[in-house]
Amino acid sequence: MRLLLLPAMTVILAAQLHVSGDDLTWPQFRGPGGGGVNDSAVIPDDLGPDRVAWMAQPGHGHSSPVLFGSQLILTAYDGGLWSVVSLDRLNGEEIWRWKIEPGSVERGHRNGSPAASSVAVSPDGLIVAYSGAYGLVCLDTRGREVWKKPLPTPVTQHGAGTSPVIADDRVILCVDQDVDSHIQCLDLRSGRQIWRTSRPGFRRGFSTPLVWKDESGTPRGVLMCGTLRAVMYDLQDGTPLWSVDGLPNEMCATPVYDSASRTFYICGWTNGAGVSRLPDFAELLQTGDDNNDGMLSREESPQGSPARMHFPYVDADKDGLITAEEYESLIDIFRNSRNALMAVSLESADSQFETRPAVKWVQTRGLPYVPSPLLYRGAVYIIKNGGMISCFDQHTGEPHYMQERVGAIGDYYASPVAGGGRILCASQSGVLTVLRAGPDFEVICQWDTGGNIFATPCLDKELIYIRTSKNLIAIRAAATELE
Repeated sequence: MRLLLLPAMTVILAAQLHVSGDDLTWPQFRGPGGGGVNDSAVIPDDLGPDRVAWMAQPGHGHSSPVLFGSQLILTAYDGGLWSVVSLDRLNGEEIWRWKIEPGSVERGHRNGSPAASSVAVSPDGLIVAYSGAYGLVCLDTRGREVWKKPLPTPVTQHGAGTSPVIADDRVILCVDQDVDSHIQCLDLRSGRQIWRTSRPGFRRGFSTPLVWKDESGTPRGVLMCGTLRAVMYDLQDGTPLWSVDGLPNEMCATPVYDSASRTFYICGWTNGAGVSRLPDFAELLQTGDDNNDGMLSREESPQGSPARMHFPYVDADKDGLITAEEYESLIDIFRNSRNALMAVSLESADSQFETRPAVKWVQTRGLPYVPSPLLYRGAVYIIKNGGMISCFDQHTGEPHYMQERVGAIGDYYASPVAGGGRILCASQSGVLTVLRAGPDFEVICQWDTGGNIFATPCLDKELIYIRTSKNLIAIRAAATELE
C-alpha cells in the first residue's frame, strides 16, 4: 500500500486555494449531514428542457454527485477502470480524472454498478471514494493521490451500496456482507486504521453510516442500520453504545437526525419480512439431500423452498452449499424481520447511554425499499416503488397523507431531496417529480429526462444536478425562494 504521496499540509493548502468551508454545500451522499436538504437551493416549478444549463457524460455509474467549491465529484466505471471524476459545476467540463483497474470486480445486481458509492469531501478538500471492486482512495482537489487502501471484495449477491462518510479527521466505512460484516474507522490523512468493530449477526446491507453530533456540534457517534436493528458506535473507539430493534433483514435506506428534537428517523422494508413458519432444515434434507452429506446444493434444494428461492442469500460463504448453520441463522432473521419507519428519541437516554433511547412512534405502511426518508419542515416523507409518497408529522407520526400517487410509476432508487419549499423525487425510469412541501399533497410538475435514474439528486444554490444512465444534467434552480 502506498501512503501519503504528498505531504498532508501541501494537500490542505492546495485545497484552500480553491474553496472555503462555506462553499461545501453538498459534501457527501445526500448532502449536509446526510439529510437531503439544501434550503439555499430552490427547486423550480417548471422542470423541462428549457431549464437545462448543460449536460455531460462523465461515465457509467450510480454514485450521487457531490459538491466542493467549483467542483462536482462522482465515480464511474468504464472499460474495466474505476474512476473518480471532477467536473466544473458551472459548465460540466472535466477538470481531472483519477482511475485504476480493480483486481476483482464484485458480482452485483443487474441494476448495480461498481461505481455506486458516493464520495465524501472534508472541509479542507480531501476526497474519499469507495468501490467494492477496489477499496478506498483519498485524493486532493487536484486529483492527486494522497493514500489508497485496497480492500477485499464484499461477499454479497448485489454488490456494495454504502458510501464512506467523514467525521472531523476520520473516515467511517461499514461493510455489511454475508460473512464478516464490520465497521471501521480510518485516519483521514493517512488511511491508517484507527479501529474496526465486527458486526456479528449482520448480513448484507447497503445503508450509509450517519455521523451523530451532540448538542455542542461535536461528532460523537456513528449510527449504522443493518439486519434487524440499528446500532450507535462510539466514534472514538468503535464501542457499541446502544441499539434499537424492529428493522427488516436487509437495509438500504440511510437514517436522518433532527438535532432540535434529538430524534432519529429510521426506515426499512424488505419483501417477506416476519415469516412465521418456514420448513426446518431436516425436512429439506429428507426431500433433497441426494448424496447424504448433510448439506444442500442449489440443485438439491426442493423447488419452492426458501433454500431454493433465496439460495445466494442463504449460502453465506458462497461455496455452493447450504449448511444447517447457514440455514437456521437465516430462518431466525426472517422470523424476526420487521418493516417499519420509526422515530427514535434520545430524550430519555442519559449521557452515558445507560438508559436506551425510546421509540416515539412507528409506521408500517408506505415504506420504501431503497430511498431514504426525508425530514423537511416538520414532516417526514417516504416514497415507495410504484411512485407512492407518504407524509407524516415528525413529532407524532400521524399521517398528513398516505401513499398518494405522484403519477410516475415503476421502481424508486434515488432518495427524495428538498429545497425552497419543494421536494424533488426521481423514478428509476427517469421521471422527475416536484411536489409542494407541507401537509397537503400537491404535484407541481414532472419531466421525463429520457434516462434511468439511480443516483440521488444534488442541490446547489444555482444548479440542480441529476445523474441518469445517459448523462449528468445540470438544471437551473429558481432565482428566489418560492415560499
